[in-house]
Amino acid sequence: VYIIRGKFKYLDLIDLSQGLSCDPKERSYNAADHCPYLRIYFSSCDGNTEDLRRWNELDTDTPWDPDAFNEWEATIAITANLATCRSIKFELGYKLSKERYLMMDDLQVLQNTTFAPTASPTGAPSAGP
Repeated sequence: VYIIRGKFKYLDLIDLSQGLSCDPKERSYNAADHCPYLRIYFSSCDGNTEDLRRWNELDTDTPWDPDAFNEWEATIAITANLATCRSIKFELGYKLSKERYLMMDDLQVLQNTTFAPTASPTGAPSAGP
């Protein structure tokens, strides 16, 4: 499982000093007021090509703040097929309304897993000089 995190802000394309709002509950990428979502295109796989879309999984009851960067997070479980893909493209701003400019900050892709414990205890760190 991977966690993708970032901070996003919409600006008016004509006046970049003006923040814009969106509807965190809107889940149609064809709707003009949808908030940012991530499209991940997996190709050159041993199996089928896969086109995944992820919306913000954080609290959708919190309104979008047009004057600040808004927290965004989604998870992706890697299937056996996805693990064979040799090309992965991340796309932000797909189907973005023509009046909007998407700003992004601090985008991270983090592995979230529990590895098996080591066979023997890990030794204490060495003492400094």
